[in-house]
Amino acid sequence: MSLLKPSDRRVMLREINEIPSRVERQLAVHGEAYRERGAWLNREPPRFVTTCARGSSDCAALYLKYLVEMRLGIPVSSIGPSVASLYLSSLQTQGAVSFAVSQSGGSQDIAALHQSLQSGGARGIALINADDSLLGKISQHTLPIGAGSEVAVPATKSFVCSLVAIASIVAEWANDQHLASALEGLPEALAKTLSLNSDDRFGVLSNKNSAFVLSRGPSLAVAQEAALKLKETAFVHAEAFSAAEVLHGPAALVDSGFVCMIFPPQDQARDEVLETAGQLKKMGAQIITMEVEETTAAIHPLLVPLLQIIRFYVLAEEFAQKRGLNPDMSRNLRKITDTL
Repeated sequence: MSLLKPSDRRVMLREINEIPSRVERQLAVHGEAYRERGAWLNREPPRFVTTCARGSSDCAALYLKYLVEMRLGIPVSSIGPSVASLYLSSLQTQGAVSFAVSQSGGSQDIAALHQSLQSGGARGIALINADDSLLGKISQHTLPIGAGSEVAVPATKSFVCSLVAIASIVAEWANDQHLASALEGLPEALAKTLSLNSDDRFGVLSNKNSAFVLSRGPSLAVAQEAALKLKETAFVHAEAFSAAEVLHGPAALVDSGFVCMIFPPQDQARDEVLETAGQLKKMGAQIITMEVEETTAAIHPLLVPLLQIIRFYVLAEEFAQKRGLNPDMSRNLRKITDTL
């Protein structure tokens, strides 16, 4: 199956094309560790879950939130790292599990919060792509993301592999055999998605500098990731909202030609999201729908967001190139960002 052929200079595209084989290897090498941690959580379930992350990793943490709350009925809360790193506050987290997600594991604020939550009584789990990191050293339990080396500033492989790790853990935690089985076929579905022909759906963004990115449920996590990537790669001021939330104020910005990108879920929220898109279109919005109908029919609904985001990645990288930009090296950004 042939994938897009990036030039040596198109590092982001090359890394996108590596995702199917990287996920296949990730599941083969680290799948057992994910299942073991999920079984541990099944035997000793937490009262609640906290997450700490930044950037694309925080989008991955939102995916964790939806899966845990939907499949296990356990509340999940994202905690601001500054609570521990700057304000030096202690939180009472007895009976909780703290999930920290990080590509590099090097941000001091993420490590400080994760350590503080553990000190407050939480069991700590860190998902990290780096072999040796500050976060890995202080976390009670560490799981590898397994994305391999990633050079382009915009995270692609590490984001998708983070979602794969999360889905694998939750499948075992919730005794969801349907999801576990679907993960086995995920690399093939990812490869088929990458083999789809390019299209011009991003053309309506060509003379735009702002957009909404909308979804609900687990797909909201990839909508947030897409908004971040539009900023990083194409300098489009994109903001992600729940398709329900956008009508509670943000829709006031919509006028003729305003762009709204939609990530339709494949679950109970689908009809509502599409209905909202229809309302925005009547307001004058131009709609980009990130549907991947060719490859989603046979995949588990919770894994559809992974197919949607790699399709988005390909189109976003190409769009940035057409804008005369280099998505590999985003302006004002570094691959590893250490915040306090």
